Formats: sequence, structure tokens, C-alpha cells
Amino acid sequence: RFLVPPCTNQVFPILPNALLKHLHEHYLFYDWKGVSCSETAVRLVTSWHTSEVAVTRLLEDLSQAHASYT
Repeated sequence: RFLVPPCTNQVFPILPNALLKHLHEHYLFYDWKGVSCSETAVRLVTSWHTSEVAVTRLLEDLSQAHASYT
């Protein structure tokens, strides 16, 4: 789920805090807003320079890691 509906090159998914620790080891992004004691909305931004490979890698890593942290 998202903090606000996606409508630009920025998205604000709400993720488990335990998952964020793992993701911070591999990706650069901002913790945007605490939603609860166990979840945080993060800010992910792409540009025209962001490769499809990079997006796919993030989505695959999110999918694999999310199963471990939820």
C-alpha cells in the first residue's frame, strides 16, 4: 500500500521497518514518515536515466525480502 496514490516519478510505499534495514544495505532512498511503530513510508524516485534493469532488480529484491519480513 502507499502513503499517497502514485501519480509522478515518486512513490511512497509503506513497508515494514525490519525490511527497510535490509533495503538500506542495498539501495539509496529516504525514510519519509513513520506510519506506525512497525511501518514507515519511504520515498522512491526515478528519472529518465533510471534503467529498467534497476527497477526490475529492486522489485525482485522487494518481493523476495518482503516474504521474509512480513
